[in-house]
Amino acid sequence: MLRYAYHHAEELQRAFTQYTKEDEIFMFFFPYRFFQLRIEPDTSKKLQFVSVDQSGQVVGMFIMRVDWHAHHVYDFAFINFQAQKATFSLDLARLIKKLFEEFKFRKIKYKVIVGHDIEATHDRLAMKYGKIVGTFREDIRLTNGQLYDVKHYELSIDDYRNYHK
Repeated sequence: MLRYAYHHAEELQRAFTQYTKEDEIFMFFFPYRFFQLRIEPDTSKKLQFVSVDQSGQVVGMFIMRVDWHAHHVYDFAFINFQAQKATFSLDLARLIKKLFEEFKFRKIKYKVIVGHDIEATHDRLAMKYGKIVGTFREDIRLTNGQLYDVKHYELSIDDYRNYHK
């Protein structure tokens, strides 16, 4: 189930804290690590959601910045805290639907570190609902000290509508 993060702040913070203990997650942190999320009390600058399983446990999060004037979201990021993918994948689809159909945003813009496990998922989303804008070479230094390429994506309401015709 897709829920606002504010209403699950404690559970989200616990899940995120556990997640940040893993050394393999360096591809999420650039160029520094952080161990606590700032859960916003409103939606003026960010939209923050959690994916909650049937038992009420937070299994993932979705965070994005909002430009209400241009009516798009950007810096769209999500993390699945658990190996269970069914609930999280369904909630990702629900969120995209919510952003385009309920909020009526025109675009979702975001980027991914090339080589990250989630890159293929983002490529598939882009094929369905938008495009890969391009790749910036050696664009970001991660916490392991290495430079990585960054792939930029844009999903659009027009491509979303065309896909669902």
